[in-house]
Amino acid sequence: MRLDPTRTEADFDAWGLTAPAKVIARALQKYGMYAVDNSGSSKRCLEDRTTAGWGPELTRDLTRAIPMSALRLVARPPRAPGLAGSAAPERG
Repeated sequence: MRLDPTRTEADFDAWGLTAPAKVIARALQKYGMYAVDNSGSSKRCLEDRTTAGWGPELTRDLTRAIPMSALRLVARPPRAPGLAGSAAPERG
C-alpha cells in the first residue's frame, strides 16, 4: 500500500499531522508500506523505539490521523529470479 501521491502539505495540515508524521507520510507516498496483519483491525506499525532509537515524539498514534481512504493498493512486485520466498506462491 502507499499513501496517495497526489496528497499535499495542505492535506497533511488538514489531518493535523505533526512534523515527524509528515516525514512518514512523505515516505509512505514515495516507498509505500507492507500490510502485515489481516485481523480485521487496521494497524500501522513503525520499528520499535528501543531498536530504532526514535525519540519520544514518535508514538504509536503518530500516523493515526492519516485516513485509510488516502491509502492505495499497489501491485505486488514480481518475484525476482533466483530468490526463494520473494513473493507468495501462486495458488492453483
